[in-house]
Amino acid sequence: MARYNDAYAGEHRTRAIGVKLTPAERAKLEAAAAARGEGLSDYIRSLCFRRPPPPAGAVSRNPDARALAEQLSRIGNNVNQLAKVANTKGTIPQLYELKMVTGMIKAAIDRVLEL
Repeated sequence: MARYNDAYAGEHRTRAIGVKLTPAERAKLEAAAAARGEGLSDYIRSLCFRRPPPPAGAVSRNPDARALAEQLSRIGNNVNQLAKVANTKGTIPQLYELKMVTGMIKAAIDRVLEL
């Protein structure tokens, strides 16, 4: 266990939480921590507090999340183009379809946020 430097004036971690895991769950956490180059405690702490992963050489939590985010970005560009047409012409073509697409986009965003 790493010790604090004598010059460290911040708060010390003195409270522990015990969690029971299966051997497979523990191995999965250890592998994920090793893939990010972190110790198990630091990795679990980052998951608990939802800290963003380190920017350089970071491994994505879920490779599907990036692909979904890119697709949502493309869809957003298309919606912006439709909004430009609507603002230029003063009408909204296919309002019903536009509302359905908007609902689908919101559902997709919720899905991405869950990943």
